[in-house]
Amino acid sequence: ESAENIELGVKWDVSNALAVTGALFRNDRTNYKVADPGNPANPSGEQQLDGHARVDGVALGVAGQITHDWAIFANVTWLDSEVLRGVSDFVAGTTGDPFRGLPISGTPDRSGSIWTTYDLSDWTFGYGITYQSDYVFYGTTLATSYGRIPGYTTHKAMVSYAVNDNLSFQLNATNLFDKQYYTRVRNNGWATPGDARSFVLTATYAF
Repeated sequence: ESAENIELGVKWDVSNALAVTGALFRNDRTNYKVADPGNPANPSGEQQLDGHARVDGVALGVAGQITHDWAIFANVTWLDSEVLRGVSDFVAGTTGDPFRGLPISGTPDRSGSIWTTYDLSDWTFGYGITYQSDYVFYGTTLATSYGRIPGYTTHKAMVSYAVNDNLSFQLNATNLFDKQYYTRVRNNGWATPGDARSFVLTATYAF
């Protein structure tokens, strides 16, 4: 299996503390395992290294201080994925390739996140949003293993308080609205759920 990546990036320092970045990229993945049923030269039914897929993408980001007290970290990505060869050469030449032209399994075409904090003397407040669009998944056949996983948006928040130069407390909340979502889906339909809502309180003492 092999992969080739081409990327063109640019960075703009808006100020000494804030930078904006952008990138265009292409990823070509070749020689990965794909199904090879019915091939008389491969009676054991083992897969063949004939797969070929491509992803073209755009990524934008911003990171740094908007003001002395206000910080931001954000990114957004668009992906255009396509299967160029989803079965072995034998199958494609015999019965055709049903995967050709489809998006790559498990690849959302849009995603992004933002995290921002604001300092108010001894208090610091933070809020963040993560977004991922829906995507398709499939295994060795479209007839028995094809589905679509819905997109999701989750929220997180933070508040911290510095009692003095040595002691501080911080409360973090993840998946603030207890959104049900899935982070990984296998080709047989089994899915891994994302983290449920949680709160974590920490105390830090520096000396």
